[in-house]
Amino acid sequence: MSSDRKAPDQKIKIDVRNLSKRFGEKVVLNDLSIQVKEGESLVIIGASGTGKSVFIKTILGIIPEDRGEIYVDNEDVTKLSGRERIGVMKKFGMLFQGGALFDSLSVWQNVAFSLLQGTNMAGVKLNKRDAKDLAIEKLRSVNLSADVADKFPSELSGGMQKRVALARAIAGKPDIIFFDEPTTGLDPITTSTINHLIRDIVKDLGITAVAITHDMGSVRAISDRVALLHDGHIIWQGPTSELDHTDDPYVHQFIHGLPEGPMKVTY
Repeated sequence: MSSDRKAPDQKIKIDVRNLSKRFGEKVVLNDLSIQVKEGESLVIIGASGTGKSVFIKTILGIIPEDRGEIYVDNEDVTKLSGRERIGVMKKFGMLFQGGALFDSLSVWQNVAFSLLQGTNMAGVKLNKRDAKDLAIEKLRSVNLSADVADKFPSELSGGMQKRVALARAIAGKPDIIFFDEPTTGLDPITTSTINHLIRDIVKDLGITAVAITHDMGSVRAISDRVALLHDGHIIWQGPTSELDHTDDPYVHQFIHGLPEGPMKVTY
């Protein structure tokens, strides 16, 4: 037998092909193509208003694409009916910018929301006792104690709210988690804590992660690979370790926050 057999290629979890979206005359995504491997943590960077959130929302099905294909586990979700798409949605978890917790629900009810609705991966609707037990387990996984469970979001600090939102994102045991500016509005210490939690959870659970953020500290902390979105498409991508070594002028300008460069600054 040959001793130089290659290891099997890592499975492609998300494959976006020629994705386009416009709002009126504004072209937001323009033939964008990118792949995300199973178990990989990809961070999309780019200036404000370049379509990073729109990119995530088209994969989630929140915003319909104008053109293109989006494959999740080799299935083109753009061709699915509404009912069929629900099955794909069960693979997703989402940490929204600002947390997006329900003010009228307790912490544990927020965490277990999808489980109480019967939309978890197993399709099982839990009773309240089991749902609360699972919510407390997830809260502990993000370093929150059980006594937080019966509180309301308004009683928590911003960092604690973000951890509750992270617990909710993983409660349904998703295959893929999306993070929309996960550390916005947090102080540096809390930001570091959230970054480490995200990194540990993604690696421990073997989840595929796609994040968008302006925070270069977060980029370096949570990503395996980085892609720069500009003018509606990906103009550079590579391992996180290459960020500080690439001679790409767009990347150089962005990561150093330079006002002068190929990206035009609008005021």
